[in-house]
Formats: sequence, C-alpha cells, structure tokens
Amino acid sequence: MSELKKSDFAYGAAISALMSNGIYPTLVSSGKRRNIYKISVNNKECELYIKSSSISNNGLYDNWIFNIEKELDELNEYLSSGKKFFILLVCIVDIFSKGELVIINSDELKALLETGKKNITISRQRTGEYMISTGRKKDEYINIRYNRFNELK
Repeated sequence: MSELKKSDFAYGAAISALMSNGIYPTLVSSGKRRNIYKISVNNKECELYIKSSSISNNGLYDNWIFNIEKELDELNEYLSSGKKFFILLVCIVDIFSKGELVIINSDELKALLETGKKNITISRQRTGEYMISTGRKKDEYINIRYNRFNELK
C-alpha cells in the first residue's frame, strides 16, 4: 500500500488550485521538505518551489511558519542563477477542507533572505494581503497580495 503524507494532500491542493487557474505544472523534484514543479510563463520555463505548513495561532493573527534553514543554499542558488521562479506556500488551516496559497516572487524572497531569517512567517491581513515578517522592527514587513495566479501565466 502506498502511504500518503500530509504534504501530499497539501501539494495536491496546490496543483489543483494552479490547474483551476490555467497553469499546468510538471513535477521536477520531490522531497521531504518541498516539491519543485516547472511551468511555462510567457513561453519561458519557470520553476515553482512548493512548501506547506499548518496554521499556528499567536493570539492576534493566524499565521504559518515555514522553516527554510535546510533549504537556504538551494534557494540562494535559485536567486543567483537568474532563473525565474516562485515559492508557493501552502498554508493549511484544515488539511481536508481549508487552506490558502501564498505566492512569493524571487524579489520578495531575496528581500527576506537578506534579513538573515531562517524561516518565513506569514500572517493573513484583513486588507486583502498577507504579511511576511522580516524580523527587524515590528512595523517592517513584506506585503503579499492575495490571488497572484496571473503572475504565473
């Protein structure tokens, strides 16, 4: 019997959301901490780096924490390669019924990595954006819009 992990459901949900938005990925690499897919963006290849995390409630906001410490070399390699790529973070609320997909582009990732952080902490805002803490000051963060699928086409 093939055993399914929580991440299999999360990655499947991400692929379903992509396909519902006219984006058809191909699996390139699968691992314990992430999956990598290829898509075509404006007739150029692009890679999608997908990770998942379950919700954590800190009392004020729902947030998700994605540990990237073991992937820092790989992510920096992507940034220095000049390849177009995005990170898709599957934010799980309930593995079988509810979650969110946050899309981060390479410029946003570069800004985050420059802070020296070894994780990505995402909070949902009521304004139609996600907030990624940069760990500097309380009021310094990166805003990520909801529903960025059009940037992947």
